[in-house]
Amino acid sequence: MSDQNISKEVLAAIAMGIYDFQHQHDVESNVLTIKHVSKDYLPWSDKKEGMLVMPVRK
Repeated sequence: MSDQNISKEVLAAIAMGIYDFQHQHDVESNVLTIKHVSKDYLPWSDKKEGMLVMPVRK
């Protein structure tokens, strides 16, 4: 395969991808931890806050 058919931008993207893959400094464990927090009041789920306020007629 000749590199004359591949643009310089594509070659640069491939080179950066290989470099980034080989020089990873932060290895992820692929473990998701969910901690349950017990709260009595959750404002994002409060139905009162989600309802529209009626406009005041003057």
